[in-house]
Amino acid sequence: MKSYSLSGNVESSPWLDATMAPPAANSESVSAAIPIPGDDGYKWESMDEATRHDFLLHPTKITKRDIVWKETSLPENEGLYATILDNVFTAQECESLIRQAEITTGGQWEQAMINVGGGMQQLMTDARDCGRIIWDSREMVARIWDRVKDFVPEIHFLMGVPRITGNGPAKRKEVWEMSRCNERMRFLKYGEGQYFRR
Repeated sequence: MKSYSLSGNVESSPWLDATMAPPAANSESVSAAIPIPGDDGYKWESMDEATRHDFLLHPTKITKRDIVWKETSLPENEGLYATILDNVFTAQECESLIRQAEITTGGQWEQAMINVGGGMQQLMTDARDCGRIIWDSREMVARIWDRVKDFVPEIHFLMGVPRITGNGPAKRKEVWEMSRCNERMRFLKYGEGQYFRR
């Protein structure tokens, strides 16, 4: 059985793109900055073991809505997989994640670009105008996956999906097991008048 990691590139396509990857190894414990609520708002401190153990580990009231493409303005996507999970994070967790992402860039949001293939990106403000932070964290993404995985059992195992696995594995009827999500998180910030157009 093969394993694959999920790389949700929602900023450039309405479907999920998965790539071949070995199962994630247990990551070593590292110190990271994390917002800790205080009387005067959030204070950034080195994440202690107790805080680290607790963050994103409490359940939330997640709801799921599968996309029926023919009922949307994108009927040409019929046959592609998309679902929406609401309430994955609390408002406080969202604030913490955004602040943590900003810590990784010194508070700077770069101008978001468009993937144009071949690992290349291009600034195309006629299609996209917004800020972006890219933050890689296997540990944080593993916690997010643990929280949502029970709501998407349909992607735990894949077979006969050449768009994701490639033609060879599909022809050989290989079964691919979801092992982890891609560690790259993309945070997008839209101010007044900013947009992402088709």
